[in-house]
Amino acid sequence: MRQFCHRTQLGRNTLPLQPRRNALLPKPSRAAMAPEAVFHAGQLEAQRRVGVSHTDAGNYIRPFMPDQHRAFYSSLLNLLYIGGVDDQDRVWASVAVGQPGFITSKNVSHLAIAPHARLPSDPLQLAAGSPLGALGLDLATRRRNKVNGTVASLDGDGGLEVHCEQTVGNCPKYIQTRQVQLDPARLAKLQRGETGAGVLDSSGPLGKEQLDLIRKADTFFLATCGAKQPAAAAAGGPPSGQPHAGCDINHRGGPPGFVECSEDGTTLRWPDYVGNNFFMSFGNLQSNPAAGLLFINFLTGDVLQLTGSAEVLYDDHSMPGAQRAVRFKLASWHYAPAALPILPAPVIQHSPYNPRLLGGSAALTDVQCVAVTQEAQGIKSFHFASPPGFQYAVGQFASFDFEVGVGPHRPEATRILNRTWTLSKHPAAAAKDGTFTISVKRAGVVSSFLHDSLQPGMSLQLRGVGGDFTVQDTGGRPALLLAGGIGITPLRAMFHELVRRRVPTTLLYSVRSPAEAAFLPELTSLAQQASAEAAAAAGGGRTAPAYRVIATASGNGSKGVDGWRSGRITGALVQEAVGSPAGCEVYMCGPVAFMDALEGVLQELGVEPARIHTESFAF
Repeated sequence: MRQFCHRTQLGRNTLPLQPRRNALLPKPSRAAMAPEAVFHAGQLEAQRRVGVSHTDAGNYIRPFMPDQHRAFYSSLLNLLYIGGVDDQDRVWASVAVGQPGFITSKNVSHLAIAPHARLPSDPLQLAAGSPLGALGLDLATRRRNKVNGTVASLDGDGGLEVHCEQTVGNCPKYIQTRQVQLDPARLAKLQRGETGAGVLDSSGPLGKEQLDLIRKADTFFLATCGAKQPAAAAAGGPPSGQPHAGCDINHRGGPPGFVECSEDGTTLRWPDYVGNNFFMSFGNLQSNPAAGLLFINFLTGDVLQLTGSAEVLYDDHSMPGAQRAVRFKLASWHYAPAALPILPAPVIQHSPYNPRLLGGSAALTDVQCVAVTQEAQGIKSFHFASPPGFQYAVGQFASFDFEVGVGPHRPEATRILNRTWTLSKHPAAAAKDGTFTISVKRAGVVSSFLHDSLQPGMSLQLRGVGGDFTVQDTGGRPALLLAGGIGITPLRAMFHELVRRRVPTTLLYSVRSPAEAAFLPELTSLAQQASAEAAAAAGGGRTAPAYRVIATASGNGSKGVDGWRSGRITGALVQEAVGSPAGCEVYMCGPVAFMDALEGVLQELGVEPARIHTESFAF
């Protein structure tokens, strides 16, 4: 077995790839551990080509919609991206539109799109039994969930019901944030079936407007479909126990211009970046090269749909940041100016994962480790010398690239993994001593490499910093911080910042056992000191501490440990700590299940969703 190593002469973070179950996730059942139960043959072949295997896919890919996904579709979205096949077996990517609530779900296997939500001139014409992929994407938060299934029924006004066979939550990488709002007047015209002027359909070369849209794009949507299913199977979904092999649609993003286009637009090429390694789209292309692309001008609502065939270029690493590339051959296209009834939605923040430079140097910054400290059981902090001009905001993360071996069947091949960790030191402290810090829980192959092998004097490759989980202007409201496990890392720096701003703050910190609590003595001491100073400044009039830290352990290890609570963070504990949290600005970070549960608790206690700020570990 190859050992972890660091190739200083190449300036890369190099280690072999050894699939390992993420320790933060519940252990899957034996049935869920069989990849053949989740992925079809084409997807398994695509995974084999790149040297990955998923024994835990059942933790992520389900044959039903979780309640959180159902609520996401039905209450948050005004756009739904869909992929399907027309009566000529051409694959198209499209979009449905409506005010939040135009999508409904009556049970975990059902999704419905309201009538009059489709674009009037949409070339994707569906029929009962047609395979369908749907993607819900909230560009403002980068949250996205997919559902794949078959069309159960349609009505004459374009409404349809979908039988859901496969759902998956996707990571927020490469998504540019936008605030997409609908134009009510144009939406009303769409719902009346009015088609705008200038609609074009062609099987020839693209025109200047279409080429400009592609060449400036930072976002598009890719629809694919696996091997064609027999009609009997398609009408009722795949045979029992068989993986879904129908349509899929997903987001593709990068810096503006990341899609290369030939002069006439008949050939496109784009990079495939590091992702979740499921390769669901690639697996479909392995079985069936038909593909559909959707480009949207988010400033004007122009819609460009392309259909043709796509090929994965597994050994093409020529584009910046690419693990491989995809080449698309155009067969025909549809262009509808201003067809999507949206108000101008410029980019608010480009994804921090986008390659820095396109068509130029993609060089990263080498940063040298200067110290390693053990913070708690399974958690270490790694301190690095800050490069010139290095700055970041409280709550942001640092992004690193690592070179890994593909696997024993391709010992000469390597690929790049990207990992992010919160910058856990307050920026003022980092500026003072010239070092920045990441705090890492041992959870997988890369974090284990850091824990086992990274020593002072060694260097890693820093891609940059990013993230918008930062301290807001509270307008005088107190702050409530909720940390689950390693989610303490951004909240540590936030606690320091809120003390600096003199904002009354309560931290509730949940771990499995006291031994796993990082930074607890530091934060408890800071709370006591800051509370004493606040009381002195108030002339002794304050009856409750301005700053509190309450730690609770869900396991048995807290019994008899002074100052510790037993159990998880509950609504009762929140009320005990802050009274009514409705008046608080809430910052929350931890595992997805932790945040989903507490988000519901907080809303039941009257906290407005806009006052709840969360950071996801899904990156």
